[in-house]
Amino acid sequence: PEYIKDGIRAALQERDTARYTLEPGITELRKLIAADLMLRKKIQGINFRREIMVSSGCQEAVMCALTTLIDEGDEALLLSPSFASYSEQILQLGGAPVFVPLDEERGWRLHAQAVRDAISKRTKAILFSHPSNPTGTVFTKEELRSLADIAKENDLVLIADETYDFLTYEGIEHVSPASFPDIRDRVILCGSFSKKYALTGYRVGYAFAEQGILDHMLKVHDALQIC
Repeated sequence: PEYIKDGIRAALQERDTARYTLEPGITELRKLIAADLMLRKKIQGINFRREIMVSSGCQEAVMCALTTLIDEGDEALLLSPSFASYSEQILQLGGAPVFVPLDEERGWRLHAQAVRDAISKRTKAILFSHPSNPTGTVFTKEELRSLADIAKENDLVLIADETYDFLTYEGIEHVSPASFPDIRDRVILCGSFSKKYALTGYRVGYAFAEQGILDHMLKVHDALQIC
């Protein structure tokens, strides 16, 4: 978009554009991301200084989340079909991706019992994109509520890649599991500017998580990107 290109041209004239930022990202950007999430996704009371980090695209945000949660031999559930890079990231960490098939005949819907059946003592997280890449499925509030309950019952963390949250049609509402107050502390929401603003090559993404989780994600982020 032209207004983004105009902003980039103006930023090139500013000295601070070429300097290190704060580790979690530019303060003004984190504040705007928090305001957007609270408005659009109805997530309550986000502290933009302590619960938002800017990342090198959504991909890095997901990697920081997985690295925080998974040790060698641990498992992460993937709602399948899933984005291909998820399994590769888990394998890089010495973990095991466990695929939970969605019901194709019902439009790639979620079966809560299938998720429960896939959980083991080594399961640490459930990772999924919502809306789904590659199926386009927008999960219902009831489906997400069932995932939330499963996460609470089994002490798991939900990692929700919401890059495509604006691609909903026919009046279907996108609901983020981070908007459920009772599991706010066990959701890592990852997002991206790539698709919504046509900025794929600029690699701008973000993550929202409660401070206890985000502090550890920032340790990974510091090792990967510094800022």
